[in-house]
Amino acid sequence: MPNVILLPDDTGTVDAGWVVVPGGTEHEALDADDGDGSYVKCSTHEADMIIEYANPTFSAGEVASIDGCRIIAAGRSSSRRNSSDSLIGFHVPNGFDETFDFDAHASSYEVITGTVRETKPDSSAWAYSDILALELNVRKVATVELFLTYLAIRVDYTLVADNATFFGANF
Repeated sequence: MPNVILLPDDTGTVDAGWVVVPGGTEHEALDADDGDGSYVKCSTHEADMIIEYANPTFSAGEVASIDGCRIIAAGRSSSRRNSSDSLIGFHVPNGFDETFDFDAHASSYEVITGTVRETKPDSSAWAYSDILALELNVRKVATVELFLTYLAIRVDYTLVADNATFFGANF
């Protein structure tokens, strides 16, 4: 099954407490898993950050179905003793909040892959138009400082069958 990784391309509302290092925008800091090269950090309990995503590289006519979406995040805790938690979920469409618990490793980033969501939060099938409007909400939970360096969405899809090629090759 083919898939595409959607990367951040804009930043929505950001509560006080989120800091971009070394500077720039939140979405720019989250578009590559580059460790301490660029990241956002937060220690403020219940601070939210909304990240918007780029459109896929395929067109609606190429896709028979959207089979699932999942969040991929790379982060770390600032503490050697305590993990750092974030609640990451879809903002558009709203739902599927998941806890991403980054272990207490003060110097290394951990990649966590979320649950495959085969339907939208309202249990209806994903449509191509839904993929064009994806946004995630990141909420910092508890007080241990969180560092995020990457936040992507993997979209699994099925291509439209190319019957012309199939039949042309056999006749």
